[in-house]
Amino acid sequence: MKLVQKIGQVTIGAASEHGGESAMITNAANYLMNDMSSYEGNVGGYNILLEYDSIETGKDGGGFNGIAMRWIGNANSHGLISAAVLAWPQVNINQAWAERNSSGQSWDNWMTSTPSSGLYSWDCSSTLVGMLDIFRQPVDGNEVIGLGVLAGA
Repeated sequence: MKLVQKIGQVTIGAASEHGGESAMITNAANYLMNDMSSYEGNVGGYNILLEYDSIETGKDGGGFNGIAMRWIGNANSHGLISAAVLAWPQVNINQAWAERNSSGQSWDNWMTSTPSSGLYSWDCSSTLVGMLDIFRQPVDGNEVIGLGVLAGA
């Protein structure tokens, strides 16, 4: 599963870094959005990326979703992602942020509340990467983009 997701991420990254082929990037993004063998859940018709760290406690599995967000954000910055595709990572980041704990940390299980302890560094990296690389759509009346999320929490 991780290998297949990684191939999709590398495809998006390589295409966006080397002049970009929008069709290839869209196909890879569509795979990540719709065709992986499992997802953590569904919000508003959008699949929420899987929590990889649940089987690797304390390892780097939690970083995989951040890689996906980073490359989709990169492709978007080059004008290679449609609004329809961009809506999917925005929903994922909104969902991740909705599950933050009272300290403002959001872990890699974007469908479950973030615990207040026992978190590893990779557990909390993907949401932050997504907020930095994907414009988060406001759902609670507060415009939150990038690190501004910390001030507006």
